[in-house]
Amino acid sequence: MRSLLNRRVRSQPAEAAPVASGDGGDLRTAVCAIARNERDYMLEWVAYHRLAGFDGIHVYDNVSDDGTSELLAALDAEGVITRVHWPRREGIPPQRHAYQHFLENSAGEYGWVLVCDLDEFVVPRTGTVKDFIRRGTELDPTVTAYALPWLVFGSGGQEEQGSGLVIERFTQCADRPGPSVKTLFRSDAVLAMRTHVVDLMWGRYADNRYQRPTWSDRMPIDLVDAQDGEVLVHHYFTKSRAEWTRRRKMPKADRATVSHRDLKMFERYEDLPREETRAAQLADQVRAEVQRLQQLVDRAPARTLKPVVLSVSRDGVIGTVDGLRDGQDCSVRVVINDVVERVVTCDRVIDGKPAFFVVGKWNEVPSRSVRVSVVGSQQAVTAVHDGRRDPVEVLSTVLSALPGAEEKTFNLSIELLRTEEGARSLAGLPAGHFDKYPWYGALLSGLLALHRGERGGADVLAAAAVRWPDGCRQMAEKLAEKEVRYALELVDGAGLAVDTLQPVPSVV
Repeated sequence: MRSLLNRRVRSQPAEAAPVASGDGGDLRTAVCAIARNERDYMLEWVAYHRLAGFDGIHVYDNVSDDGTSELLAALDAEGVITRVHWPRREGIPPQRHAYQHFLENSAGEYGWVLVCDLDEFVVPRTGTVKDFIRRGTELDPTVTAYALPWLVFGSGGQEEQGSGLVIERFTQCADRPGPSVKTLFRSDAVLAMRTHVVDLMWGRYADNRYQRPTWSDRMPIDLVDAQDGEVLVHHYFTKSRAEWTRRRKMPKADRATVSHRDLKMFERYEDLPREETRAAQLADQVRAEVQRLQQLVDRAPARTLKPVVLSVSRDGVIGTVDGLRDGQDCSVRVVINDVVERVVTCDRVIDGKPAFFVVGKWNEVPSRSVRVSVVGSQQAVTAVHDGRRDPVEVLSTVLSALPGAEEKTFNLSIELLRTEEGARSLAGLPAGHFDKYPWYGALLSGLLALHRGERGGADVLAAAAVRWPDGCRQMAEKLAEKEVRYALELVDGAGLAVDTLQPVPSVV
């Protein structure tokens, strides 16, 4: 009988699960993959699977630094794909985790779903994936999953990455499909994903010949007798030597811990015996679709916008966007430490420019480094925490762009007052404005006067301690807690108490 976990809106008799005759309903199809640093291949993979009959393309972005993330965000903004930020988490294989997330959150929007990798292309013998499903349902409506065998392609002796499409560059493959499969399945029939196969709640498996498959008792995800059938998954496993060498340095997505491919494995696939051009014959169509998608993102209003990061600190990430026209809106992606992603609007103004702000205090990780891009643009900038930058440069930026940030200005200033050299640099910068906390300004003014050898600096500090005793006491405590050595030496040398900033009483 049918499991009680099936989607309620698709209640049907247990003995049959008919597919609709049109492209809606049960024939809506989706493909899902996880991606990391696939910039050179992404448009081809997306274009190909759109032509192969998939209505939805869902890509889990395992945090790329080669432009893949920005391209995916641009495609998502144009409605071409659905992108999900998906960083590696300790102890969890990101691939399996992503697949299960897709199954729980998005698969239900489609009748049939395929989960595969970015080096895998689903190749029907004739027609599209929907045609394959339609024929299969007419033959046996109780089938809810199809095992599609891998056909593994090697380098064909290619050493360097060429300029053509993957499907036309590599046509040398194994003499027959291997036992490993990927699964095309009904979304409402599956309990869980296991990368290559699924756990069904109802219905049964068929292979790519619409026949009942025989599974290996040694490796339950393998077929005993895989054949070409009606659909294969072309697995472009190695590509060229240069591409394999580059890719082997990346962590495997199906492992909880970081592991890498063996370089020697490449040699096993250098000289495969079979010439297979079924996918290559679609190269012109795929290339045209790639060009169309590229033009789509190239024409996006945000394509010329560039973010400028002003500050990365415990407070958060602050920046502006160059190139925005009057009345133009945009969203900004801020990825913190390759883990946390925030998408925010430019709803602030700094120095007359549209600006963005991401709060840093409540994120899962501290803001040590960030990668920032405008959604729709493929330009990204990186920045590190203010503590790893030249402190004079950081303070100068804050004084210019954020003149009202009194707490930030003060904290950056006392960092410079740790040393005599820092005080010399601070004295060369414009004085900050402290309307809310005037004792901040008085402390800095008095300390810099003492640094210049002016005795009046002690009077400035003493007067501030009388006028704002609690504020000055707190500032003195902060100087001590942070061990602002040079500032404390100036206070002590001026005959002031380092805990109150008031004159030390004379001993009679």
